[in-house]
Amino acid sequence: MIDALKARAVRRFFSLLKHTKGQFAGKPFLLEAWQEKILVELLATVNGDGLRQYRQAFWAIARKNGKTTLAAGVGLYLLVADGEAAPEVYSAASSRDQAKLVFDQAKAFVEASPVLSRELTVYRNLIASRDGFYRPISADVRRQHGFNASGIVYDELHTALDRELYDVLQTSTGARAQPLMLSISTAGNDRESVCYEVWEYARQVNAGIIDDARFHGFLAAAEPEDDWQDEATWAKANPNLGVSISMEYLQEACKRAMNEPAFLNSFLQLHLNMWVQGSERWLKAGAWDACKVIDGSWKMNAAEAFGGLDLASQHDLAAFVLVFPIDGKYYVKPWFWIPKETMLEKERKDKVSYAAWERGGFLTVTPGNVIDHDVIVKDILALAQVYKIVDIAFDRWGAEGVRSKLTDAGLSLFPMGQGFASMAMPTSELSRLISTGEIVHDGHPVMRWNMDNVVVEVDAAGNMKPAKDKARQKIDGAVALIMALDRAMRHKPTESVYATRGLREV
Repeated sequence: MIDALKARAVRRFFSLLKHTKGQFAGKPFLLEAWQEKILVELLATVNGDGLRQYRQAFWAIARKNGKTTLAAGVGLYLLVADGEAAPEVYSAASSRDQAKLVFDQAKAFVEASPVLSRELTVYRNLIASRDGFYRPISADVRRQHGFNASGIVYDELHTALDRELYDVLQTSTGARAQPLMLSISTAGNDRESVCYEVWEYARQVNAGIIDDARFHGFLAAAEPEDDWQDEATWAKANPNLGVSISMEYLQEACKRAMNEPAFLNSFLQLHLNMWVQGSERWLKAGAWDACKVIDGSWKMNAAEAFGGLDLASQHDLAAFVLVFPIDGKYYVKPWFWIPKETMLEKERKDKVSYAAWERGGFLTVTPGNVIDHDVIVKDILALAQVYKIVDIAFDRWGAEGVRSKLTDAGLSLFPMGQGFASMAMPTSELSRLISTGEIVHDGHPVMRWNMDNVVVEVDAAGNMKPAKDKARQKIDGAVALIMALDRAMRHKPTESVYATRGLREV
C-alpha cells in the first residue's frame, strides 16, 4: 500500500529541486503526472512493517524524456530523505563519464537548492551528508567488493558490456533494511545482455507472469505491431511528450527514418524505445541509382580530388575511389581490382560476373591468387598524373607497403580507422548527400553492387558505420567512398557537418 505521509514527503522533496539546464533552467522541478505516479509508487509503497516494498526497479523510457534528471532526484532522495543510517548511494554505469551524468545532475540540484546546500557538501566526485555519501562508480571498479549500498542508480543499462558490475552492486545491499537499486535505460540491440534480461523480467512482472512484489517496472515503449509512423505510437514511448521533447522534433526524426533506412533502427530504438538488431540495410531502394548522371559531362581534370583506398583481403576485391567537389556536388569515380586465380571461385560465391565486369573495363584483374599491390600502386600513380589528388585516406590493415610506395612518390596519405569514431560522421554525411542528390556518379556496376550490399551497425547513440562482417556481399567500394568523402569534407569545414557537431552521445 502507499503510505500517505511518505508520498507527501516524496512530493515535498522533489519540490526543493530546480531545473539546471535548457529551457526550464532555474525553474522549480514540477513533476508531471506520470513522474509523480512512478515516484510515489516506487518510494512510498510500503509493507506491513512500514519498510519500502520495492527493492529493485527498472525504468525504460525513450531519449529526451528526462529520465536522467528524474533518476538524479531519486539518488538524492535516497541520500537525505530515506531514513537510512549511514547511507551509501551510487550512480553506476558502464563508463565513468556515463555514471557522472546522473551524479553531476544531482550535484547541480544540490548547488541550486538553498535547503539541500545546507545539508550536503559537494565535492568533485562526492556528495557528502552528515553520515553518508553519494558518488559515481563505473565498470572499471566492478571487481571491487565491500560496497554496502543503500541506494543505486544504474544509468543506461543497455550499454553494460557484461553483468559483473550489476551483480556486484545488487549483492552489495544485503545488509540494508530497505535498499533500492534503480536501473534506467533506453532499449538496446543485444538480446543476450543483462539489460534485455531485466527488461523481460519487468515485462513479465507487469504482465503478472512473474510474481515479484519487490520489483517495480515502468516500460514506456512501442510494441512491434505498432505503426512507428503513428503519433499515437510515439506517445507510448515518450511520456514527457510536449514537455522535454516536442512533437515537431519527433516528426522530423520520423521523416529522416522514412528517407534513410539506416536511421530507422535509431528512431525505433532511441525514440520509440524498441529493441532492434545491431545492423540495418543502409540505403533506400533506388537511392543510389537516383544519383546517376546521364550526360557524363564531368569537369574532373581541373577539380581537386580526394581519395579513399580499401585493400581488404589480398585474396578479394580492392577498391580506390576519388571524390571531386564540383559546383556544390560530389562526383564519384571508382576503380576495382581482383586476383585472377580466385576470380572464378569468387564468382560462384558472390553470384556476380567479375569476368563480365573485366571485359567491360570496370574491373582490373591482377595475376596470381593474391592482389598484386604493385599494380594498384602503378594505377593510382597513373591517375595522379590525370587528376589533382589532394590526399588519400586508407584503411591501415594490410596497406603499409602501398602507403610507403605512394608516399615516396609524393602523394599525401592519411590512415583512417574503421570504428565509429572515424567512420560515423562521413557515413552519415554520405547518407545525407545521397538523399539530397548532391552525390553524382556514372552508374559504375561494381560500385552500384557494393553500395547495394551495405548494411550499417548502429551504436547506442545512433551513430552508424558500415558493418563489413554483416554485409551480404562486398562493400569495399562503399568503404573507400566514405573515406574519400571524409577527406573532402575536412577541406571544406564551413560546409561540413563536422563544423556543427561531433559524434552523437547518450
